[in-house]
Formats: sequence, structure tokens, C-alpha cells
Amino acid sequence: MLLPPVITYTSKFHLPHPHWGCYTRGMANCHFCKTEIPSGTVIGYASVCSACARPLKICLNCRFWDPGAYHECREGIDEPVIYKDVANFCDFFVLKEESHSAQQEARTLFDSLFNDES
Repeated sequence: MLLPPVITYTSKFHLPHPHWGCYTRGMANCHFCKTEIPSGTVIGYASVCSACARPLKICLNCRFWDPGAYHECREGIDEPVIYKDVANFCDFFVLKEESHSAQQEARTLFDSLFNDES
């Protein structure tokens, strides 16, 4: 299977046009395989993960995806996106940037609340 090339931007003067897609600024991961997406990668409709070849521009990878929100999105979208794991043309898409260390720290703090080791 032929995969599209990964385009990276190393300077703030070479940023992509807003309609071409968003680009990563910090650490981001693929929703499906948790592979790290390199900083500066342009995420467009045809962008796929280099490890699992699944689409990257999906609701599940978006910062605004929230299962408890109206249409499962925190942005004011007019029509719901039915398939959250399929590439779409949403104009509000912003790649969710995560930090596993922050998640792990939150988990350990939560677990420490219920430790009975006194």
C-alpha cells in the first residue's frame, strides 16, 4: 500500500495554508496504535499513521471530541459526524496533543487517594 508522504515544517515562516489541514506543535499520538506523531506533521484528509496506516484526521484524534457533548463535539458544528473513526472534512479539527507523563501523574495521584498504607 502506497502511503502519502509526511510533510514537516521546520520554520514558522513555512506554515501550511489553513485549508490544507492542521499541523502538530507538541506531542500527539495516533488514537488507534498510540504511535507518536512527529511535531510539525501536517494533518489533512489523506494523512495516515505511519505505523498502522489508519486515518489521522478523525474525530477521535481531535481536541474537541467529547462523548458527553452535543454531537460529541465541543465546537458548534451544524451537522453531526456519524463515523468518528473515519477521515472527515471538519473545519474545526485540531489534533489532540497529549502528554503521557501528565496522564500517568494524574493516575498515580488518583490511586494515592485510595491507598490504605498509613
